[in-house]
Amino acid sequence: CDHLQTDQICHPICDRYYHASEEGFSLVCGVDGAYNASEVTCYPNQCGAPVEESTHPHTIYDQCREKVTDEMCEVTCEKGYVVDNGVLHMRCEADGEYAAWGAECEADGEYAAWGAECEADGEY
Repeated sequence: CDHLQTDQICHPICDRYYHASEEGFSLVCGVDGAYNASEVTCYPNQCGAPVEESTHPHTIYDQCREKVTDEMCEVTCEKGYVVDNGVLHMRCEADGEYAAWGAECEADGEYAAWGAECEADGEY
């Protein structure tokens, strides 16, 4: 959109990882050399629902709803499970998907009474 003259039209696109408030928008160069850009805004991409439970079993994704590009969240574990060896984080990527790294939720392995066997959910 650089070097245009009065009344010439420009069709800009948002930077990578962003989307426009209106699709296919255009800007008109005004007499003062400024564009009528106040009507259009570029927003960071939003991630959909976090990864399916089958990918990371026993995890709770409550903090990972409606995140946008580069926002992070911490994943917690269901009752009876603990994060093994650290913290499980997720980041909303530019493609609208979450990237996860770190530890996973595993059974806490603690016994409530002698002779009891620990089941997957930690209940006896």
